[in-house]
Amino acid sequence: MTAVQALILGIVQGLGEFLPISSSGHLVLVQKLFGIEEGAMSFDIIVHLGTLVSLCVVMRKQIFAYLRAPLGHVPRMVVLATVPTVVIALAFNSILEGLFETGFGLGFCFLYTAAILWFAETHNSGVEARREGKRIEAVSPRDALLVGISQGIATIPAVSRSGSTIAGGLLSGLRREAAIEFAFLMSIPVTLMAVAFDLL
Repeated sequence: MTAVQALILGIVQGLGEFLPISSSGHLVLVQKLFGIEEGAMSFDIIVHLGTLVSLCVVMRKQIFAYLRAPLGHVPRMVVLATVPTVVIALAFNSILEGLFETGFGLGFCFLYTAAILWFAETHNSGVEARREGKRIEAVSPRDALLVGISQGIATIPAVSRSGSTIAGGLLSGLRREAAIEFAFLMSIPVTLMAVAFDLL
């Protein structure tokens, strides 16, 4: 991998992470276009660390508030939501590594991301018409597990993590702002653990 290729991949990650289009899938796609075969998953994890830094800067007020009360409701729900993600990632780690290296199924997974977003959006419009969605403080253990499973599925490249988790939140009845905040809070522990696991 050349410095120019790394720079282009970093731009792809920066543009794709906060949009529900799967930055991981697009990283794998661009790596295949460049002919990069080795270390696709490790590179993906490390550039996500850069995204995590920007996320912590943008959400610093919320993060500091939750750190001051680490046993509060929202931090506990974030931890609970992390559990199914970790279980899925560890159970299928070798398969996931293969998907990152080969790029197999990218097209299907891009379509899956589009379908789940469309379904959540159309379903949520009816929910919002009937009643106001739940705030982030009202996330239940069931909601957290559902969103956590959605994030676990998004360990597959080309399944958008932000799109999948936001969709899971909307389908759980969360209001849009709450679903987005919870989705990005969930990315913090998962990214830190992924980086630590890959470094080890």
